[in-house]
Amino acid sequence: AWLTAPEQQATLFEKRGSFPSAEAAYALPAVSGAEHPYFDNAPIGEIFSQAAKGVPVQILGPKDGIIAQNLADVGMLQVDQKGTSPKDGWNKAVKAIDNALDQ
Repeated sequence: AWLTAPEQQATLFEKRGSFPSAEAAYALPAVSGAEHPYFDNAPIGEIFSQAAKGVPVQILGPKDGIIAQNLADVGMLQVDQKGTSPKDGWNKAVKAIDNALDQ
C-alpha cells in the first residue's frame, strides 16, 4: 500500500512532520537524519525513533468493534443525552458489552 510504505511515510515526515508508523522508515535518511532548528537542530528523527520503539503496540481484537459500539451507543449516549451519571453510564455500558460478548 502506497500510503503505508516506509518510503512514503519518510517523505511525509520530511515534508509535513507526520511521524512514520512503519518502523522500517526510521532508518531512512529523511527520518534518521532529520533535525529541527526550533530545537537547536537537535536530531529529532533519532530522538522520535527511539521514543517510538518504546511505545507498546495497540492490538485490536476481533471484538473491539462490539466493545466500542456499546461503549459509545450505551455508555456515552446515556450520559450525554439522557443525563445519566458517568458512573451509571459506565455500568450500563459494561453490562451491554458483557451481554453482547456473551452472544
